[in-house]
Amino acid sequence: MDRQRDTARVPVNVLRQQVADAAGVSASLVEIEDVDVDENVLSVSFSVPDGDAPMVEVLVEHPDGRTDSTVVELEGPTGLKVYGEQIRIEYAGRDSETDDILVTVDQRRGDDWVTLLGCGQMWAVETERDGEPVRITCHAETPHGVGEDKEAE
Repeated sequence: MDRQRDTARVPVNVLRQQVADAAGVSASLVEIEDVDVDENVLSVSFSVPDGDAPMVEVLVEHPDGRTDSTVVELEGPTGLKVYGEQIRIEYAGRDSETDDILVTVDQRRGDDWVTLLGCGQMWAVETERDGEPVRITCHAETPHGVGEDKEAE
């Protein structure tokens, strides 16, 4: 039987996410280099950046005014608890003007993950405290290198 050849275009983001899931890294770190058919599977050659994974300091501002912070390495999706709510934070790239790290943030609701922040630095977690709804503001700050002085003297 003769076969007619054709081409279909598939968004690379779907493949990038599948490779990232298989490799245990953030999809935004995966660079697809080559795709080949190996019998019944796709063989995907990819690379991730050399060196340390990006890091952010997650600052959580509670309704009572106190602030907590946690340093998070963004090699892969990282889980955190904020006021008892489970969130997942993942590297999403860098701001082209400031070079600050951008993240995506999802919150666990039942069996599903709901996106709180698609790409950026600030988000809020809605939860309850003593039966009252509260809003916890969070943001990711890019750590500055040792010896850098943010304030001019």
